[in-house]
Amino acid sequence: MRKICVVSGSRADYWLLKPVILKLDQSKKISLKVVLTGAHLINRECQIWDDLNASGITDIRRIDCVIGSDEPVAVTKSLGVGMIGFADLLHILSPDLVVVLGDRYEILAAVSACLLFGIPVGHIHGGEVTIGAFDDAIRHSVTKMSHLHFVSTEKYRERVIQLGENPDNIFNCGSLGVENIKNTVLISRENLEKKLQIKFQKVNILITFHPVTLGTVPNITALNELLHSVSKIPDACLIFTSPNVDPEGNLLRARIIDFVKKNQRHYFFESMGATNYFSMLKQVDCVLGNSSSGIIEASSLGVGSINIGERQDGREMPDSVISCAPVTDEIDEALKKVLSKDFRSSICIADSMYEGDRTSEEITKVLERFPLKKITQKKFFDLDRIVT
Repeated sequence: MRKICVVSGSRADYWLLKPVILKLDQSKKISLKVVLTGAHLINRECQIWDDLNASGITDIRRIDCVIGSDEPVAVTKSLGVGMIGFADLLHILSPDLVVVLGDRYEILAAVSACLLFGIPVGHIHGGEVTIGAFDDAIRHSVTKMSHLHFVSTEKYRERVIQLGENPDNIFNCGSLGVENIKNTVLISRENLEKKLQIKFQKVNILITFHPVTLGTVPNITALNELLHSVSKIPDACLIFTSPNVDPEGNLLRARIIDFVKKNQRHYFFESMGATNYFSMLKQVDCVLGNSSSGIIEASSLGVGSINIGERQDGREMPDSVISCAPVTDEIDEALKKVLSKDFRSSICIADSMYEGDRTSEEITKVLERFPLKKITQKKFFDLDRIVT
């Protein structure tokens, strides 16, 4: 059997990876181990453990690497601690393949360790660009240390080829997030209110604002501009999800919680879980912030989104997304547009550019069957060798 480790470092990548994890666990060709690290080992994300156990996943390993604060010195030390933990784990497990998703610094530790151990890596969601975050450099670095690539659009496949990767090892499978939504039985508006103990209003907005690690505007300034804008909407229900565990993430989280406490129509969730989150996406009038979810998942439900600031600059944007600077006046104008009847009717039948065909199934098939012999001996594929 092929021994595969799937690494997850946060709630965001876990809910995307979950269908792949379940299919690998059910495969008779795979011996699966799930490795949780990063934010999973902070108490406020402990629900992931319960979800894995409920799904019948029994072989779960942990690598505790997050050191205290979210200051750059602590994050850098966390990366080093993570490499030590993955070195020990890889030495013990000796997997045939390690699977990671995205661009978090925790997976950089995992993939760097795999490189030194000569263990192949399968990377999901490579080739994307997010200019406003150091995640961008991490993502491309992970691509260069990976051997199987699962991208979400043809443009991203071309970009991975541009990075010198073998075209035969790159698979455009679409977005796992879009597939997850299609396969999820969404909760009704009434039941969602009861389950999450919220009360929808005339206008309902789902907000996620992560730190912009390479931005030109201070994070707290950008967030305050956002809060100033949404506070002008009378009787609005504002639903916030927690920022990432990145530099200044705790600062933003504290500011949001303080804002929410002052209005009983506003709510804050550390993590809703996938079903609740997708159901919430379907019920709100728009999504606001700088998360990729507003670009990828929201568009697949025909929900308009406002992308604020630089964090997602470079990512392919569907017509359902309005981008603006983190300035109150611009956010005001974007909200006016995204909440208008004309705009909402124009996107309700929009197809998602990120939609694939049986995404998790296709990824699983490749992970089961692709020959791994000598795959770590990579050649750089120059463009003049593959472009006609």
